[in-house]
Amino acid sequence: MERPILSLDMRTLRECSRKLKDKLQGEKIDVIVPILKGGIVLASMLGRDLGVTDFACLHITTTASDTRNANFLEPKLLGITNEGIIKGANVLLVDDICDTGRSIEFAKKILAKYQPKSVRACVAVNVKKDSRILCALDYTKENYWIVFPWED
Repeated sequence: MERPILSLDMRTLRECSRKLKDKLQGEKIDVIVPILKGGIVLASMLGRDLGVTDFACLHITTTASDTRNANFLEPKLLGITNEGIIKGANVLLVDDICDTGRSIEFAKKILAKYQPKSVRACVAVNVKKDSRILCALDYTKENYWIVFPWED
């Protein structure tokens, strides 16, 4: 059964970045690590809002395709960039959505291999309601398929 669609626009995503910036007030962030592809736009906005210019990227896939209502798979690492800046850094891990939570947990395990000082995860939308993940938007209906501007 297909889930109903909820589309978010760039203005909403921009508001998400500002909300996350406020929630991160006082936390030291040295490096932003988006999970590609979904986390890259929000991570870019957060970098500007937080004044962070150092980025590393994790390319992780979790679905069988990039189509709506795609089936979830076990997370798989396709690559990492700029990993040398992670060691000893306070890392902000960024993704677009926490649906099952598996990609965030998988990313944290990968990052641990590079010995960061700390890892803080954030997303625009937290469907799973995982309190360990900082989020800007919390949807109470878990049956939506969230569509971001780059997917429309």
